[in-house]
Amino acid sequence: MPEKISMTGKQPKTAGDVVSWCRNNGVIPVPCRPKSKAPLGIISVKGVYGENPPGERELLRNFDRRFFGKTVRDSFHIPSQKRLEIIENYWNRPYTKSFTAGQISVSLDMNYPTKDGLTIACIDIDTDDLAFLADEELFQKCPLISGKKGGKLFFKLNKEKALPSPIIQYTTKENLEKPGTEQKPALIELFTGHKHALIFGEHPESTPEKPLYYQFLRGFDEQIPVITWADTTAALNSFSKKHGLLIRMTNEVVPYDQTNLSEWENKKTQQKKIYRTLGQNRIDRW
Repeated sequence: MPEKISMTGKQPKTAGDVVSWCRNNGVIPVPCRPKSKAPLGIISVKGVYGENPPGERELLRNFDRRFFGKTVRDSFHIPSQKRLEIIENYWNRPYTKSFTAGQISVSLDMNYPTKDGLTIACIDIDTDDLAFLADEELFQKCPLISGKKGGKLFFKLNKEKALPSPIIQYTTKENLEKPGTEQKPALIELFTGHKHALIFGEHPESTPEKPLYYQFLRGFDEQIPVITWADTTAALNSFSKKHGLLIRMTNEVVPYDQTNLSEWENKKTQQKKIYRTLGQNRIDRW
């Protein structure tokens, strides 16, 4: 059985360390509740807009349809100008930077823009048996963060002209042959939108008897690399073929096809230059 990748390099001691690392990389640290994946209430729909959240028309004026799942509605995954200002102001409060991993959680959201106009992608390896995916040449410079098992790789995604599926899941042929309700979770998932992933904090399954925290196995205080969509899918296709993994068909996210990882062409409408509407001057401060 392959060994779990060991921890190397520096570790953040406080939320302030993580925020500084994020700002140095031009990415936005999303504040979340302690021991939870849930965002702080201040960036929830109600926390940002009260009883008057933006409707479908307003959202589609400012954001591409691909920012949303089956329903067009606001959520903390939507990086509106107002939500980004709240996040920035929160981290500018003196006391927030001293929070420990037991007092706050921090995530990166795949919908949020980076300072250089890209987005973050995450490869979630949900088993120690395949943790060596992180050692593939393409991903060796990616930050690697562990929770309960496996690890999560983060990189900036250069989509080029592609329209990537927000979620791609890899599992075994044996698992796919089972009825849907009996299938086990995917062994590897690629997230390029609609999701966020914790990089700091106490794991939701942590207990007083067995405390569990998210840790950087590598990459803290280093730059997050940029990887193209074509290179990402080529590497994952190659890895999956070597290790008997297949893509699981899913209707969780529409209208994206997951059968061939092909580049999508939007012939009817051009992709909106969404990051100009997100207050790029606000992003630049990170």
